Amino acid sequence: MKRMTAKKRKGFSLTFKVSMTITLLITFLMLGMGTMTYFMNQRVLIQQETRQGKSIAMFAGEIMENAMTGSDTEPMLSVISLMKEDPKITQVYVTNIKGEIMAHDQQERLGNHMQSRALSAAMEQGVLQVQQTTSETGDRPVLLFVVPLANVLGQTDAYLHFTTDLLPAQQFLMESALQWVKIFVGVVLVSLVLIRIIIVKSVGKPVKQLLTATEQAAVGDFSGELEPAAADELGHLAEGFNLMNRQLGVLFRSIYQTVEEMDYASKLIVNRSETMASADDSWSADKQQEWLREILSSGKRLTRVSQKLQTFLNQFQVKDERS
Repeated sequence: MKRMTAKKRKGFSLTFKVSMTITLLITFLMLGMGTMTYFMNQRVLIQQETRQGKSIAMFAGEIMENAMTGSDTEPMLSVISLMKEDPKITQVYVTNIKGEIMAHDQQERLGNHMQSRALSAAMEQGVLQVQQTTSETGDRPVLLFVVPLANVLGQTDAYLHFTTDLLPAQQFLMESALQWVKIFVGVVLVSLVLIRIIIVKSVGKPVKQLLTATEQAAVGDFSGELEPAAADELGHLAEGFNLMNRQLGVLFRSIYQTVEEMDYASKLIVNRSETMASADDSWSADKQQEWLREILSSGKRLTRVSQKLQTFLNQFQVKDERS
């Protein structure tokens, strides 16, 4: 038979694993919600900026069409200056049907050829186009609006270009995301502490009590009694353990009494046998018969006790451990 030795395995406790699992689930849930909220807010803000920009484009397009009088660009420059008074509009210019700038508040830009996806779509479809891009310096996101400008005959002669700044909206999103991160970290920490406390009280304490009572039962002390903390699985487990502990106590007390009876009968047989073996001829036949009956009775009693002990042992399923 191999000697059984208890080895303590290093690792995290059950309560820590359960609390960390629940906390990770909450973390993933909040990360998913935060990411979804961020992209949803981003889409809503861009849609809002697009609607506002289209309103400006329709109004400015009508004014710019009225300002297009021959080759005189002064009326168009006046409209451009008026539009740039809006702090959200970062750039305004007008191109001809070839994409060359014909009106700009910076004279050195006149004649430059402009090309964009929105301009190509406006030339092809003849309707207002919107494109999300970056500023010419590349340091801020903008929305580019391209508005076809028609003459009195309804023919497109030019295109109005203007960009609206998306940086304030982006900064608002970043500030909202930062606030969400702070809330997220706080909720995760509070959840970890609260879940840890709840798990320790509802799971850790009953498990430790069960472990202590099991260790006592392993050394033959069946007096341990667990108090079911609640009518849940752990409570049912405690009740089942108490029942098992009581039954084992009764069984082992019965075995102990049986062993005592066997010991008494064995000693009686040995004593009577030794006495008769050393007896002389002065013993009467009746006395010898009496002692033989006592030996026979003790032998039968020993047999009955052995059968009773075997009955007790049959209640256990014992597996031989082969070396």
